[in-house]
Amino acid sequence: MRVGRYRGSSFAVIIVVLCCVGGPAQAQQNSQHRLDIWDLKLGSAAKDLPEEAFIDFACGTKGGPPGTALGGFTDFARCATEADGLHEVAFRYDDELQYRLLARGDLQGAETNGGTTVYDYSVIASALFDDGGVLRGVRAVTDDRTTLRNRATAYLMSDALLNRFGLDGWACVDTPASRGEEPLAGQYVNKSCIKVVDGTTVAVSSHLFRRRGETQTNRFTGQVVRGQFESSAGFEIHEN
Repeated sequence: MRVGRYRGSSFAVIIVVLCCVGGPAQAQQNSQHRLDIWDLKLGSAAKDLPEEAFIDFACGTKGGPPGTALGGFTDFARCATEADGLHEVAFRYDDELQYRLLARGDLQGAETNGGTTVYDYSVIASALFDDGGVLRGVRAVTDDRTTLRNRATAYLMSDALLNRFGLDGWACVDTPASRGEEPLAGQYVNKSCIKVVDGTTVAVSSHLFRRRGETQTNRFTGQVVRGQFESSAGFEIHEN
């Protein structure tokens, strides 16, 4: 499954299963654990989700820049419906704990509790609601707005997701290179996998290649060109 994203990049969509809803913000501070996308429970009403654990709510754009700013999950109806009838609300993880730990000089704790991430990969996260305000899915896309080194390995996030839900039982498709697409450092990845897990459909895909016109060096000057490649992954979950 491919959809558009910010900077014209293509990206992968992974569908995953989430677990239990956690406690309030103070509880996560005491335990030094921030709530994240894994703490959102499918089937929950928007009003029952832990909004205090997240910030910067906005209408999502499938991995692109945030749309209309929102006050929280309960504002989902202000976002246009997608083809499947769901409303996408993008959000970031609350960064208060990170700054508290920095103030205490706990650099390792601050790094662990910093950014909006999945398996340490920076992502653009969002929740998907039906017209009745029930959480029917989530989505996360690797965020290109990170260091070049981190972006180069973004496609590997899919490996962590495949492993999370068991390596057996996936139906995978390797899509051949389109015209103008080339391997990056001798490797071409354009893979999508689907699996049903506990009443949800899990679809995982990853991409690593150069698109048409992207090169390692400037063909006229011979200078190295940085960042001209596609390396991405992401995830989405829908109830069956």
